[in-house]
Amino acid sequence: MPKILTISEQSSHTKRALENQSVTSSTVLVDSDYLHYPVSAGLYKISFGIVLTSSTTGLHKLTLSAPANSEIGVVINYSGALNSTSFTQTSARGTGVSVLALITDGAGGKDVRILGDGYVNVLEEGDLQFQFAQSTPHTTATTLRRGSWATFERMR
Repeated sequence: MPKILTISEQSSHTKRALENQSVTSSTVLVDSDYLHYPVSAGLYKISFGIVLTSSTTGLHKLTLSAPANSEIGVVINYSGALNSTSFTQTSARGTGVSVLALITDGAGGKDVRILGDGYVNVLEEGDLQFQFAQSTPHTTATTLRRGSWATFERMR
């Protein structure tokens, strides 16, 4: 049987959301079913394209979390029908670190496309995990769309 390689043993790895995933009436961050990666210590380049949508105007939360004592630095761009966007953190270092973006969807039912590039310096083994939620609870779901993707390239 062939050996299954972990991301720490590969130079690059891309994951895609194979189905839509939704969160309703909750501000609690939910792990993406598809956009997560087991990693060991090392420096990773990250690129991602994530699409969030909701049928109501609202604020979405998107995070990238990393193992304790990691360092994250990303540049995030967006497109869609937006009124405003507020990135509360674009880099972080420490225990249970995460990068958080709050994205205002200015027109209900429109996709918000979030593109990002950056790095994650991982000091301890663990998972790199995209998470999302509603900023204000609403009965209309916020959905991470099928086809959203993330690529990690191990640099060293």
